[in-house]
Amino acid sequence: MQIKNRIGSDGSNEGKDKPPASKHQQARVQNNKKTVIVGDSIVKGLQQHKLSKAAKQNVGVKCFPGATVGDMSDYIKPVLRRKPDTVILHVGTNNATNKEASEIVNDIDKLCQEVK
Repeated sequence: MQIKNRIGSDGSNEGKDKPPASKHQQARVQNNKKTVIVGDSIVKGLQQHKLSKAAKQNVGVKCFPGATVGDMSDYIKPVLRRKPDTVILHVGTNNATNKEASEIVNDIDKLCQEVK
């Protein structure tokens, strides 16, 4: 008969059987890297738990409907305070009606420099 030690040397219940983690927890436990996708309404439908599972890391999605590149400069600051490993930006579509493409590119470049 095999005997399991139910209490580990550190006082934890290491020998106790634990219930399986939920889908969301399983996606999170793969590694400690954090990726955040920040964008306008285009990113609204992204399902972070599915992205986390596929990427085998924590993936967050922050959606700011109607945000322009200039707006995103303000909106992204709280996101950056969490110190994500990777930031993916989706911006510029809400600028397309009132700015030239070259201006939008310059604004996005400035935003990327802020994110670095």
